[in-house]
Order: sequence, then C-alpha cells, then structure tokens
Amino acid sequence: MARRLVERGIERLSRRQGQVIRLREIRGHSYQDVAEKLGIRLGTVKSRLHRARTELAGLIAEETGEGPVAS
Repeated sequence: MARRLVERGIERLSRRQGQVIRLREIRGHSYQDVAEKLGIRLGTVKSRLHRARTELAGLIAEETGEGPVAS
C-alpha cells in the first residue's frame, strides 16, 4: 500500500520533479549520474530533488489525511 501511495504521489509531480525522484530515490543513481542523464547542473538536481521531496511529502500527507507536513 505504501509503495502505491508513493507511486501515485510521484505521478502527480511535475515531469521534472518526477524524473529526479525516480532516478535518485527509486533507481538509486548518484546526484552526478542524475545530472548527466538529464543534462542539467548538479545544483539543479539538488534543488529539484528538494522541491520534489517536499511536494511528495505534502501529497502523501494529503492523501492519507494526515494534514500538511512541516519542512
């Protein structure tokens, strides 16, 4: 159930956020690998990943009825 909840949350993220989450958190690529695969700077990977994690936590909290998650 938790896996499906996370998958649904990732589907609701922007395409860019979904890409970095999938590559880093699901496939286990390094930050540098993600940057190279997407053709973006390392700092961009880190900022997108931070925003994606924050957004995903909020989406999961919303879906489970736990309310907003403090960042």
